[in-house]
Amino acid sequence: MPPTLPKRSQSSLGKLPKLTNDKPKRPGTHLGFTSNSPDDDSQDDANITSAITAVGRLEEYEKLLAAGRSINTIDMHSLSVMPGLLTSVVELYNLQQDYIVNINLASNPGLGDSSKKLLRSIQGAPKLRYLNLSRTGMSNDALLTLCDILPTSQTLQVLLLNANKLTDMGAEALATAMKANTSITSLSLNKNKLWDSGACALASMLDTNETLKRLELATCVIADKGAVYIGMALAAQTTLSELNLSRNTISEDAVTGFADILAKNTTLVKIGITGGSVFAHNKLSKLTHRNANLQGDNVPRVLEGELNRLYVQTHKLQTAKRTLREHQQQTLAYNDMENKVENEFVVEKEDVSKQAKKVTEYIIYETTVAQELRRKAVDMKEQSEKDKVAAQNEITSLTQRYEQEIVTRTEREKEAHQLQKEFDIVESKHKAKRAEHDAQIRKVQEERDKHLADLAEKREKINAIKKLVEELKAKAMGEDDEEGAAAPPAKEATLGDFFGQATNSTPSSAGGTGEETEGGGRRKSKSKKGRKRSSAASSVAAPEETEG
Repeated sequence: MPPTLPKRSQSSLGKLPKLTNDKPKRPGTHLGFTSNSPDDDSQDDANITSAITAVGRLEEYEKLLAAGRSINTIDMHSLSVMPGLLTSVVELYNLQQDYIVNINLASNPGLGDSSKKLLRSIQGAPKLRYLNLSRTGMSNDALLTLCDILPTSQTLQVLLLNANKLTDMGAEALATAMKANTSITSLSLNKNKLWDSGACALASMLDTNETLKRLELATCVIADKGAVYIGMALAAQTTLSELNLSRNTISEDAVTGFADILAKNTTLVKIGITGGSVFAHNKLSKLTHRNANLQGDNVPRVLEGELNRLYVQTHKLQTAKRTLREHQQQTLAYNDMENKVENEFVVEKEDVSKQAKKVTEYIIYETTVAQELRRKAVDMKEQSEKDKVAAQNEITSLTQRYEQEIVTRTEREKEAHQLQKEFDIVESKHKAKRAEHDAQIRKVQEERDKHLADLAEKREKINAIKKLVEELKAKAMGEDDEEGAAAPPAKEATLGDFFGQATNSTPSSAGGTGEETEGGGRRKSKSKKGRKRSSAASSVAAPEETEG
Protein backbone atom coordinates (compact mmCIF):
# COMPACT_ATOMS: atom_id res chain seq x y z
CA MET A 1 0.00 0.00 0.00
CA PRO A 2 1.69 3.23 -1.09
CA PRO A 3 1.72 6.16 1.33
CA THR A 4 -0.86 8.81 0.46
CA LEU A 5 0.19 12.37 -0.08
CA PRO A 6 -1.70 14.95 2.02
CA LYS A 7 -3.57 17.62 0.12
CA ARG A 8 -1.95 21.03 0.10
CA SER A 9 -3.78 23.55 2.21
CA GLN A 10 -5.62 26.20 0.29
CA SER A 11 -3.80 29.52 0.42
CA SER A 12 -4.89 32.94 -0.63
CA LEU A 13 -2.27 33.25 -3.37
CA GLY A 14 -4.98 33.09 -5.99
CA LYS A 15 -6.96 35.83 -4.33
CA LEU A 16 -4.55 38.67 -5.12
CA PRO A 17 -6.33 41.55 -6.82
CA LYS A 18 -5.17 42.09 -10.38
CA LEU A 19 -3.76 45.52 -11.10
CA THR A 20 -5.07 45.60 -14.64
CA ASN A 21 -5.64 48.54 -16.90
CA ASP A 22 -9.39 48.02 -16.94
CA LYS A 23 -11.67 51.02 -16.93
CA PRO A 24 -12.48 52.05 -13.32
CA LYS A 25 -16.06 52.54 -12.40
CA ARG A 26 -17.25 56.11 -12.70
CA PRO A 27 -19.95 57.51 -10.46
CA GLY A 28 -21.62 59.66 -13.14
CA THR A 29 -22.16 60.24 -16.85
CA HIS A 30 -19.72 61.79 -19.33
CA LEU A 31 -19.77 65.53 -19.46
CA GLY A 32 -20.69 66.94 -22.83
CA PHE A 33 -18.09 68.67 -24.99
CA THR A 34 -18.52 70.82 -28.07
CA SER A 35 -14.97 71.62 -29.07
CA ASN A 36 -14.64 72.43 -32.73
CA SER A 37 -10.90 71.84 -32.94
CA PRO A 38 -9.60 68.88 -34.95
CA ASP A 39 -7.06 68.31 -32.17
CA ASP A 40 -9.73 66.94 -29.81
CA ASP A 41 -8.73 63.38 -30.74
CA SER A 42 -5.04 64.00 -30.04
CA GLN A 43 -2.39 61.63 -28.74
CA ASP A 44 -2.84 62.89 -25.17
CA ASP A 45 -6.43 61.70 -25.19
CA ALA A 46 -5.30 58.36 -26.62
CA ASN A 47 -2.81 57.99 -23.74
CA ILE A 48 -5.49 58.67 -21.13
CA THR A 49 -7.95 56.16 -22.60
CA SER A 50 -5.38 53.52 -23.61
CA ALA A 51 -6.06 51.67 -20.36
CA ILE A 52 -9.73 51.32 -21.31
CA THR A 53 -11.09 48.74 -23.72
CA ALA A 54 -14.17 49.17 -25.86
CA VAL A 55 -15.91 46.31 -24.07
CA GLY A 56 -15.03 47.86 -20.70
CA ARG A 57 -16.47 51.18 -21.79
CA LEU A 58 -19.72 49.53 -22.89
CA GLU A 59 -19.88 47.63 -19.59
CA GLU A 60 -19.48 50.95 -17.78
CA TYR A 61 -22.39 52.38 -19.75
CA GLU A 62 -24.49 49.31 -18.91
CA LYS A 63 -23.77 49.83 -15.21
CA LEU A 64 -24.87 53.45 -15.48
CA LEU A 65 -28.09 52.37 -17.17
CA ALA A 66 -28.66 49.70 -14.52
CA ALA A 67 -28.25 52.39 -11.87
CA GLY A 68 -30.91 54.48 -13.57
CA ARG A 69 -28.47 57.12 -14.82
CA SER A 70 -28.86 58.76 -18.21
CA ILE A 71 -26.01 59.07 -20.74
CA ASN A 72 -25.39 62.25 -22.73
CA THR A 73 -22.09 61.28 -24.40
CA ILE A 74 -20.91 58.11 -26.17
CA ASP A 75 -17.12 58.38 -26.12
CA MET A 76 -15.43 55.40 -27.88
CA HIS A 77 -12.38 57.39 -29.01
CA SER A 78 -9.27 55.27 -29.79
CA LEU A 79 -10.77 52.08 -28.30
CA SER A 80 -10.30 49.85 -31.39
CA VAL A 81 -14.03 49.52 -31.97
CA MET A 82 -14.68 46.86 -34.61
CA PRO A 83 -17.80 46.45 -36.81
CA GLY A 84 -19.13 43.64 -34.64
CA LEU A 85 -19.05 45.86 -31.53
CA LEU A 86 -20.70 48.78 -33.31
CA THR A 87 -24.06 46.99 -33.01
CA SER A 88 -23.84 47.39 -29.22
CA VAL A 89 -23.09 51.10 -29.66
CA VAL A 90 -26.16 51.47 -31.88
CA GLU A 91 -28.30 49.67 -29.31
CA LEU A 92 -26.98 51.98 -26.60
CA TYR A 93 -27.83 55.01 -28.71
CA ASN A 94 -31.34 53.72 -29.40
CA LEU A 95 -31.88 53.36 -25.66
CA GLN A 96 -30.58 56.84 -24.79
CA GLN A 97 -31.31 58.85 -27.94
CA ASP A 98 -33.44 61.31 -25.97
CA TYR A 99 -30.40 62.22 -23.83
CA ILE A 100 -27.29 61.74 -26.02
CA VAL A 101 -25.72 65.01 -27.13
CA ASN A 102 -22.22 63.92 -28.23
CA ILE A 103 -20.91 60.87 -30.12
CA ASN A 104 -17.15 60.40 -30.52
CA LEU A 105 -15.94 57.36 -32.52
CA ALA A 106 -12.68 58.93 -33.71
CA SER A 107 -9.47 56.91 -34.24
CA ASN A 108 -11.21 53.58 -34.84
CA PRO A 109 -9.93 52.74 -38.35
CA GLY A 110 -11.44 49.26 -38.21
CA LEU A 111 -14.98 50.62 -38.51
CA GLY A 112 -14.84 51.51 -42.21
CA ASP A 113 -18.23 51.77 -43.86
CA SER A 114 -19.89 49.83 -41.03
CA SER A 115 -20.54 53.23 -39.43
CA LYS A 116 -23.58 53.34 -41.73
CA LYS A 117 -25.43 51.36 -39.04
CA LEU A 118 -24.98 54.22 -36.58
CA LEU A 119 -25.70 56.90 -39.18
CA ARG A 120 -29.04 55.32 -40.05
CA SER A 121 -30.03 55.19 -36.38
CA ILE A 122 -29.24 58.87 -35.68
CA GLN A 123 -31.59 60.13 -38.36
CA GLY A 124 -33.95 62.54 -36.69
CA ALA A 125 -31.89 62.56 -33.45
CA PRO A 126 -33.67 64.91 -31.02
CA LYS A 127 -30.59 66.26 -29.16
CA LEU A 128 -27.41 65.19 -30.98
CA ARG A 129 -25.09 68.19 -31.42
CA TYR A 130 -21.59 66.70 -31.80
CA LEU A 131 -20.54 63.84 -34.16
CA ASN A 132 -16.86 62.88 -34.57
CA LEU A 133 -16.08 60.16 -37.16
CA SER A 134 -12.46 61.17 -37.83
CA ARG A 135 -9.96 58.40 -38.70
CA THR A 136 -12.62 55.70 -38.95
CA GLY A 137 -11.84 54.63 -42.52
CA MET A 138 -15.10 56.13 -43.82
CA SER A 139 -15.47 56.14 -47.61
CA ASN A 140 -17.84 57.93 -49.97
CA ASP A 141 -20.38 55.13 -49.56
CA ALA A 142 -20.83 55.78 -45.83
CA LEU A 143 -20.76 59.54 -46.45
CA LEU A 144 -23.76 59.20 -48.77
CA THR A 145 -25.71 57.68 -45.87
CA LEU A 146 -24.73 60.69 -43.74
CA CYS A 147 -25.78 63.06 -46.52
CA ASP A 148 -29.26 61.53 -46.49
CA ILE A 149 -29.86 62.68 -42.90
CA LEU A 150 -28.15 66.10 -42.97
CA PRO A 151 -30.94 68.01 -44.79
CA THR A 152 -33.44 67.06 -42.06
CA SER A 153 -31.09 67.41 -39.07
CA GLN A 154 -32.19 70.20 -36.74
CA THR A 155 -29.75 69.79 -33.81
CA LEU A 156 -26.34 68.65 -35.16
CA GLN A 157 -23.83 71.51 -34.88
CA VAL A 158 -20.33 70.00 -35.11
CA LEU A 159 -19.37 67.39 -37.72
CA LEU A 160 -15.76 66.08 -37.81
CA LEU A 161 -14.73 63.80 -40.71
CA ASN A 162 -10.94 64.20 -40.66
CA ALA A 163 -8.41 61.71 -42.10
CA ASN A 164 -10.86 59.41 -43.86
CA LYS A 165 -11.11 58.04 -47.41
CA LEU A 166 -13.32 60.80 -48.78
CA THR A 167 -12.77 62.14 -52.31
CA ASP A 168 -14.13 64.91 -54.50
CA MET A 169 -17.26 62.82 -55.22
CA GLY A 170 -18.00 62.64 -51.50
CA ALA A 171 -17.38 66.38 -51.15
CA GLU A 172 -19.89 67.11 -53.93
CA ALA A 173 -22.55 64.97 -52.19
CA LEU A 174 -21.79 66.62 -48.84
CA ALA A 175 -22.02 70.10 -50.38
CA THR A 176 -25.45 69.29 -51.81
CA ALA A 177 -26.65 68.09 -48.41
CA MET A 178 -25.19 71.11 -46.61
CA LYS A 179 -27.12 73.49 -48.85
CA ALA A 180 -30.32 72.30 -47.18
CA ASN A 181 -28.88 71.98 -43.65
CA THR A 182 -29.63 74.77 -41.19
CA SER A 183 -27.96 73.52 -37.99
CA ILE A 184 -24.28 72.66 -38.58
CA THR A 185 -21.92 75.47 -37.55
CA SER A 186 -18.59 73.61 -37.76
CA LEU A 187 -17.45 71.23 -40.52
CA SER A 188 -14.00 69.61 -40.58
CA LEU A 189 -12.71 67.63 -43.58
CA ASN A 190 -8.95 67.76 -42.96
CA LYS A 191 -6.67 65.13 -44.54
CA ASN A 192 -9.10 63.98 -47.24
CA LYS A 193 -8.28 64.00 -50.95
CA LEU A 194 -10.94 66.48 -52.05
CA TRP A 195 -8.93 68.06 -54.91
CA ASP A 196 -10.05 71.22 -56.68
CA SER A 197 -13.38 69.76 -57.79
CA GLY A 198 -14.36 69.00 -54.19
CA ALA A 199 -13.29 72.49 -53.07
CA CYS A 200 -15.35 74.08 -55.85
CA ALA A 201 -18.41 72.09 -54.76
CA LEU A 202 -17.97 73.28 -51.16
CA ALA A 203 -17.56 76.83 -52.46
CA SER A 204 -20.94 76.61 -54.19
CA MET A 205 -22.38 75.42 -50.87
CA LEU A 206 -21.08 78.56 -49.14
CA ASP A 207 -23.15 80.70 -51.51
CA THR A 208 -26.40 79.36 -50.02
CA ASN A 209 -25.54 78.06 -46.53
CA GLU A 210 -26.20 80.65 -43.83
CA THR A 211 -25.32 78.75 -40.64
CA LEU A 212 -21.79 77.39 -41.16
CA LYS A 213 -19.22 79.36 -39.15
CA ARG A 214 -16.14 77.11 -39.23
CA LEU A 215 -14.73 75.18 -42.20
CA GLU A 216 -11.58 73.00 -41.94
CA LEU A 217 -9.98 71.95 -45.27
CA ALA A 218 -6.32 71.45 -44.31
CA THR A 219 -4.24 68.89 -46.27
CA CYS A 220 -7.01 68.23 -48.82
CA VAL A 221 -4.86 68.47 -52.01
CA ILE A 222 -6.54 71.76 -52.96
CA ALA A 223 -4.72 73.81 -55.60
CA ASP A 224 -5.15 77.32 -57.01
CA LYS A 225 -8.54 76.78 -58.64
CA GLY A 226 -10.18 75.48 -55.47
CA ALA A 227 -8.73 78.29 -53.34
CA VAL A 228 -9.93 80.98 -55.78
CA TYR A 229 -13.44 79.52 -55.91
CA ILE A 230 -13.65 79.46 -52.10
CA GLY A 231 -12.37 83.06 -51.95
CA MET A 232 -14.97 84.21 -54.47
CA ALA A 233 -17.73 82.50 -52.46
CA LEU A 234 -16.54 84.16 -49.23
CA ALA A 235 -16.26 87.63 -50.75
CA ALA A 236 -19.94 88.26 -50.11
CA GLN A 237 -20.50 85.60 -47.44
CA THR A 238 -21.60 86.90 -44.05
CA THR A 239 -21.65 83.87 -41.74
CA LEU A 240 -18.33 81.95 -41.97
CA SER A 241 -15.85 83.23 -39.37
CA GLU A 242 -13.06 80.58 -39.48
CA LEU A 243 -11.42 78.98 -42.52
CA ASN A 244 -8.44 76.59 -42.61
CA LEU A 245 -6.73 75.93 -45.95
CA SER A 246 -3.24 75.17 -44.60
CA ARG A 247 -0.93 72.47 -45.97
CA ASN A 248 -2.49 72.47 -49.45
CA THR A 249 -0.83 72.98 -52.85
CA ILE A 250 -1.77 76.64 -53.33
CA SER A 251 0.77 78.77 -55.18
CA GLU A 252 2.04 82.16 -54.06
CA ASP A 253 0.11 84.02 -56.76
CA ALA A 254 -3.10 82.24 -55.82
CA VAL A 255 -2.62 83.20 -52.14
CA THR A 256 -2.14 86.82 -53.18
CA GLY A 257 -5.27 86.69 -55.33
CA PHE A 258 -7.12 84.99 -52.48
CA ALA A 259 -6.22 87.87 -50.16
CA ASP A 260 -7.35 90.42 -52.72
CA ILE A 261 -10.70 88.67 -53.22
CA LEU A 262 -11.41 88.63 -49.47
CA ALA A 263 -10.83 92.36 -49.10
CA LYS A 264 -14.57 93.02 -48.81
CA ASN A 265 -15.33 90.15 -46.39
CA THR A 266 -16.50 91.30 -42.95
CA THR A 267 -16.96 88.05 -41.00
CA LEU A 268 -13.72 86.05 -41.22
CA VAL A 269 -11.72 86.43 -38.01
CA LYS A 270 -9.43 83.39 -38.42
CA ILE A 271 -7.79 82.25 -41.67
CA GLY A 272 -5.23 79.46 -42.00
CA ILE A 273 -3.34 79.19 -45.28
CA THR A 274 0.24 78.21 -46.17
CA GLY A 275 2.39 79.51 -49.00
CA GLY A 276 2.27 82.97 -50.49
CA SER A 277 4.22 86.09 -49.82
CA VAL A 278 4.65 87.97 -46.56
CA PHE A 279 2.65 90.80 -48.10
CA ALA A 280 -0.33 88.48 -48.72
CA HIS A 281 -0.21 87.12 -45.17
CA ASN A 282 -0.01 90.57 -43.70
CA LYS A 283 -3.01 91.57 -45.76
CA LEU A 284 -4.99 88.58 -44.48
CA SER A 285 -3.91 89.32 -40.89
CA LYS A 286 -5.13 92.91 -41.17
CA LEU A 287 -8.39 91.61 -42.63
CA THR A 288 -9.03 89.32 -39.67
CA HIS A 289 -8.19 92.00 -37.12
CA ARG A 290 -10.46 94.46 -38.87
CA ASN A 291 -13.34 91.99 -38.93
CA ALA A 292 -12.80 91.18 -35.25
CA ASN A 293 -13.02 94.87 -34.37
CA LEU A 294 -16.11 95.27 -36.55
CA GLN A 295 -17.89 92.46 -34.74
CA GLY A 296 -17.56 94.25 -31.37
CA ASP A 297 -19.52 92.24 -28.84
CA ASN A 298 -19.02 89.05 -30.89
CA VAL A 299 -15.26 89.02 -30.23
CA PRO A 300 -15.57 86.49 -27.34
CA ARG A 301 -16.92 83.96 -29.80
CA VAL A 302 -13.53 83.83 -31.43
CA LEU A 303 -12.24 82.25 -28.23
CA GLU A 304 -15.08 79.74 -28.02
CA GLY A 305 -13.01 76.97 -29.58
CA GLU A 306 -10.15 77.50 -27.13
CA LEU A 307 -12.49 77.53 -24.15
CA ASN A 308 -14.20 74.35 -25.28
CA ARG A 309 -10.82 72.68 -25.81
CA LEU A 310 -9.81 73.62 -22.26
CA TYR A 311 -13.14 72.27 -21.02
CA VAL A 312 -12.47 68.92 -22.69
CA GLN A 313 -8.93 68.75 -21.32
CA THR A 314 -10.28 69.51 -17.84
CA HIS A 315 -12.77 66.69 -18.21
CA LYS A 316 -9.97 64.32 -19.26
CA LEU A 317 -7.83 65.42 -16.33
CA GLN A 318 -10.64 64.69 -13.90
CA THR A 319 -11.04 61.25 -15.46
CA ALA A 320 -7.32 60.57 -15.06
CA LYS A 321 -7.46 61.64 -11.42
CA ARG A 322 -10.32 59.26 -10.70
CA THR A 323 -8.39 56.48 -12.40
CA LEU A 324 -5.25 57.23 -10.35
CA ARG A 325 -7.23 57.33 -7.11
CA GLU A 326 -8.78 53.92 -7.75
CA HIS A 327 -5.36 52.48 -8.67
CA GLN A 328 -3.98 53.77 -5.38
CA GLN A 329 -6.79 52.04 -3.51
CA GLN A 330 -6.00 48.81 -5.35
CA THR A 331 -2.31 49.20 -4.43
CA LEU A 332 -3.17 49.48 -0.71
CA ALA A 333 -5.34 46.39 -0.95
CA TYR A 334 -2.49 44.60 -2.69
CA ASN A 335 -0.05 45.49 0.12
CA ASP A 336 -2.44 44.18 2.78
CA MET A 337 -2.92 41.00 0.83
CA GLU A 338 0.86 40.59 0.44
CA ASN A 339 1.39 40.72 4.25
CA LYS A 340 -1.32 38.16 4.74
CA VAL A 341 0.27 35.91 2.15
CA GLU A 342 3.67 36.11 3.86
CA ASN A 343 2.17 34.91 7.14
CA GLU A 344 0.43 32.06 5.41
CA PHE A 345 3.69 31.19 3.64
CA VAL A 346 5.47 30.62 7.03
CA VAL A 347 2.73 28.23 8.11
CA GLU A 348 2.81 26.41 4.84
CA LYS A 349 6.61 26.08 5.02
CA GLU A 350 6.28 24.05 8.23
CA ASP A 351 3.62 21.88 6.61
CA VAL A 352 5.89 21.28 3.64
CA SER A 353 8.77 20.13 5.88
CA LYS A 354 6.46 17.57 7.49
CA GLN A 355 5.27 16.38 4.13
CA ALA A 356 8.83 16.00 2.81
CA LYS A 357 9.42 12.76 4.75
CA LYS A 358 6.21 11.25 3.45
CA VAL A 359 7.18 12.33 -0.03
CA THR A 360 10.56 10.58 0.35
CA GLU A 361 8.89 7.33 1.39
CA TYR A 362 6.48 7.69 -1.46
CA ILE A 363 9.37 8.20 -3.91
CA ILE A 364 11.14 5.02 -2.68
CA TYR A 365 7.93 3.04 -3.06
CA GLU A 366 7.34 4.46 -6.52
CA THR A 367 10.94 3.57 -7.50
CA THR A 368 10.39 -0.06 -6.51
CA VAL A 369 7.13 -0.16 -8.40
CA ALA A 370 8.83 1.42 -11.42
CA GLN A 371 11.56 -1.28 -11.45
CA GLU A 372 8.93 -4.02 -11.31
CA LEU A 373 7.02 -2.35 -14.11
CA ARG A 374 10.25 -2.09 -16.11
CA ARG A 375 10.78 -5.86 -15.85
CA LYS A 376 7.22 -6.50 -16.87
CA ALA A 377 7.69 -4.12 -19.77
CA VAL A 378 10.72 -6.12 -20.98
CA ASP A 379 8.73 -9.36 -20.80
CA MET A 380 5.84 -7.75 -22.60
CA LYS A 381 8.22 -6.46 -25.27
CA GLU A 382 9.59 -9.98 -25.90
CA GLN A 383 6.08 -11.39 -26.07
CA SER A 384 5.14 -8.56 -28.38
CA GLU A 385 8.01 -9.49 -30.72
CA LYS A 386 6.82 -13.08 -30.82
CA ASP A 387 3.27 -12.00 -31.44
CA LYS A 388 4.53 -9.70 -34.16
CA VAL A 389 6.33 -12.58 -35.94
CA ALA A 390 3.24 -14.79 -35.65
CA ALA A 391 1.06 -12.00 -36.92
CA GLN A 392 3.43 -11.44 -39.84
CA ASN A 393 3.27 -15.15 -40.75
CA GLU A 394 -0.49 -15.13 -40.54
CA ILE A 395 -0.60 -12.01 -42.72
CA THR A 396 1.60 -13.77 -45.31
CA SER A 397 -0.69 -16.82 -45.28
CA LEU A 398 -3.78 -14.69 -45.60
CA THR A 399 -2.16 -12.76 -48.46
CA GLN A 400 -1.46 -15.98 -50.35
CA ARG A 401 -5.02 -17.20 -49.77
CA TYR A 402 -6.32 -13.86 -50.90
CA GLU A 403 -4.28 -14.01 -54.11
CA GLN A 404 -5.50 -17.58 -54.74
CA GLU A 405 -9.08 -16.43 -54.18
CA ILE A 406 -8.52 -13.65 -56.69
CA VAL A 407 -7.25 -16.16 -59.30
CA THR A 408 -10.22 -18.49 -58.62
CA ARG A 409 -12.64 -15.59 -58.81
CA THR A 410 -11.14 -14.51 -62.15
CA GLU A 411 -11.58 -18.01 -63.60
CA ARG A 412 -15.17 -18.16 -62.36
CA GLU A 413 -15.88 -14.80 -63.89
CA LYS A 414 -14.52 -16.07 -67.23
CA GLU A 415 -16.72 -19.18 -66.96
CA ALA A 416 -19.73 -17.03 -66.09
CA HIS A 417 -18.97 -14.83 -69.08
CA GLN A 418 -18.78 -17.91 -71.37
CA LEU A 419 -22.03 -19.28 -69.95
CA GLN A 420 -23.64 -15.92 -70.52
CA LYS A 421 -22.59 -15.98 -74.16
CA GLU A 422 -24.00 -19.52 -74.57
CA PHE A 423 -27.16 -18.49 -72.82
CA ASP A 424 -27.52 -15.53 -75.19
CA ILE A 425 -27.11 -17.87 -78.20
CA VAL A 426 -29.70 -20.36 -76.85
CA GLU A 427 -32.04 -17.53 -76.02
CA SER A 428 -31.72 -16.10 -79.55
CA LYS A 429 -32.45 -19.53 -81.04
CA HIS A 430 -35.40 -19.95 -78.70
CA LYS A 431 -36.73 -16.57 -79.78
CA ALA A 432 -36.37 -17.56 -83.44
CA LYS A 433 -38.20 -20.87 -82.88
CA ARG A 434 -40.86 -19.13 -80.90
CA ALA A 435 -41.34 -16.61 -83.70
CA GLU A 436 -41.60 -19.50 -86.20
CA HIS A 437 -44.07 -21.33 -83.95
CA ASP A 438 -46.13 -18.13 -83.62
CA ALA A 439 -46.18 -17.85 -87.43
CA GLN A 440 -47.38 -21.48 -87.73
CA ILE A 441 -50.05 -20.86 -85.12
CA ARG A 442 -51.25 -17.84 -87.07
CA LYS A 443 -51.29 -19.90 -90.27
CA VAL A 444 -53.31 -22.72 -88.61
CA GLN A 445 -55.69 -20.16 -87.19
CA GLU A 446 -56.15 -18.68 -90.66
CA GLU A 447 -56.83 -22.19 -92.11
CA ARG A 448 -59.23 -22.91 -89.27
CA ASP A 449 -61.07 -19.63 -89.92
CA LYS A 450 -61.25 -20.51 -93.62
CA HIS A 451 -62.50 -24.06 -92.81
CA LEU A 452 -65.13 -22.64 -90.46
CA ALA A 453 -66.28 -20.32 -93.22
CA ASP A 454 -66.55 -23.30 -95.66
CA LEU A 455 -68.37 -25.32 -93.03
CA ALA A 456 -70.87 -22.50 -92.49
CA GLU A 457 -71.47 -22.39 -96.24
CA LYS A 458 -72.00 -26.15 -96.27
CA ARG A 459 -74.46 -25.89 -93.39
CA GLU A 460 -76.49 -23.44 -95.42
CA LYS A 461 -76.49 -25.85 -98.34
CA ILE A 462 -77.53 -28.76 -96.03
CA ASN A 463 -80.42 -26.72 -94.67
CA ALA A 464 -81.53 -25.99 -98.21
CA ILE A 465 -81.28 -29.70 -99.06
CA LYS A 466 -83.30 -30.64 -95.96
CA LYS A 467 -85.97 -28.21 -96.97
CA LEU A 468 -86.03 -29.66 -100.46
CA VAL A 469 -86.22 -33.21 -99.05
CA GLU A 470 -89.21 -32.25 -96.95
CA GLU A 471 -90.92 -30.86 -99.99
CA LEU A 472 -90.15 -34.07 -101.91
CA LYS A 473 -91.53 -36.20 -99.07
CA ALA A 474 -94.71 -34.19 -99.10
CA LYS A 475 -95.07 -34.60 -102.88
CA ALA A 476 -94.23 -38.32 -102.67
CA MET A 477 -96.99 -38.96 -100.14
CA GLY A 478 -99.43 -37.12 -102.35
CA GLU A 479 -98.47 -39.33 -105.30
CA ASP A 480 -99.04 -42.51 -103.22
CA ASP A 481 -102.62 -41.55 -102.74
CA GLU A 482 -103.20 -41.27 -106.47
CA GLU A 483 -103.60 -44.64 -108.04
CA GLY A 484 -102.00 -45.35 -111.28
CA ALA A 485 -100.34 -42.01 -111.32
CA ALA A 486 -96.82 -42.56 -112.59
CA ALA A 487 -93.94 -40.38 -111.52
CA PRO A 488 -92.56 -38.19 -114.30
CA PRO A 489 -89.24 -39.55 -115.54
CA ALA A 490 -87.86 -36.06 -115.79
CA LYS A 491 -88.30 -35.53 -112.05
CA GLU A 492 -86.28 -38.62 -111.19
CA ALA A 493 -83.50 -37.52 -113.51
CA THR A 494 -83.44 -34.03 -111.93
CA LEU A 495 -83.16 -35.46 -108.41
CA GLY A 496 -80.41 -37.75 -109.48
CA ASP A 497 -78.45 -34.85 -110.96
CA PHE A 498 -79.01 -32.78 -107.80
CA PHE A 499 -77.64 -35.42 -105.43
CA GLY A 500 -74.87 -36.45 -107.77
CA GLN A 501 -75.92 -40.15 -107.67
CA ALA A 502 -76.86 -42.64 -110.40
CA THR A 503 -80.63 -43.34 -110.49
CA ASN A 504 -80.22 -46.46 -112.55
CA SER A 505 -81.57 -49.51 -110.82
CA THR A 506 -79.37 -52.47 -109.99
CA PRO A 507 -79.59 -55.65 -112.11
CA SER A 508 -81.59 -57.39 -109.46
CA SER A 509 -84.07 -54.48 -109.16
CA ALA A 510 -84.38 -53.95 -112.93
CA GLY A 511 -86.46 -57.08 -113.22
CA GLY A 512 -84.90 -60.49 -113.45
CA THR A 513 -87.95 -62.27 -114.95
CA GLY A 514 -88.47 -59.88 -117.82
CA GLU A 515 -92.17 -59.93 -117.29
CA GLU A 516 -94.17 -56.73 -117.13
CA THR A 517 -97.81 -56.57 -116.29
CA GLU A 518 -100.00 -53.77 -115.40
CA GLY A 519 -99.92 -54.68 -111.76
CA GLY A 520 -96.21 -55.16 -112.01
CA GLY A 521 -95.91 -51.68 -113.51
CA ARG A 522 -97.70 -50.24 -110.51
CA ARG A 523 -95.36 -52.06 -108.17
CA LYS A 524 -92.45 -50.87 -110.22
CA SER A 525 -93.66 -47.30 -109.77
CA LYS A 526 -93.93 -47.80 -106.06
CA SER A 527 -90.51 -49.35 -105.88
CA LYS A 528 -89.11 -46.32 -107.70
CA LYS A 529 -90.66 -44.06 -105.08
CA GLY A 530 -89.08 -46.12 -102.33
CA ARG A 531 -85.70 -45.84 -104.02
CA LYS A 532 -86.17 -42.10 -104.28
CA ARG A 533 -86.78 -41.84 -100.56
CA SER A 534 -83.80 -44.02 -99.69
CA SER A 535 -81.61 -41.99 -102.08
CA ALA A 536 -82.78 -38.74 -100.50
CA ALA A 537 -82.16 -40.09 -97.03
CA SER A 538 -78.68 -41.25 -98.00
CA SER A 539 -77.97 -37.86 -99.58
CA VAL A 540 -79.03 -36.13 -96.39
CA ALA A 541 -76.92 -38.43 -94.24
CA ALA A 542 -73.80 -37.91 -96.34
CA PRO A 543 -73.50 -34.17 -95.72
CA GLU A 544 -74.15 -34.68 -92.02
CA GLU A 545 -71.26 -37.11 -91.83
CA THR A 546 -69.11 -34.64 -93.72
CA GLU A 547 -70.05 -31.89 -91.30
CA GLY A 548 -69.31 -34.13 -88.37
